[in-house]
Amino acid sequence: MSVVQRRMAKFARPNGAMNLQERDVVDAVKWLQNGGQERFQNEVLLPPALCIDVKDRAFAVIAEGCFRRADLLVFPCLNGRV
Repeated sequence: MSVVQRRMAKFARPNGAMNLQERDVVDAVKWLQNGGQERFQNEVLLPPALCIDVKDRAFAVIAEGCFRRADLLVFPCLNGRV
């Protein structure tokens, strides 16, 4: 299981439920990994929640405090053209 897959699995609650926004992020990542990336002229990056790693929990809490939840789930694009 890749790092991204492990982090996507953490979105799920103990009962397996995800909110709509988290489910959309998981679906979008899977779509990008299964050929959707090819529809874009340049790379679409994964959301910060899936690719930023702060090892020290004390610093992680501080870093998370700098972002709104929606900012952690956005997909940065290098070029807006499709």
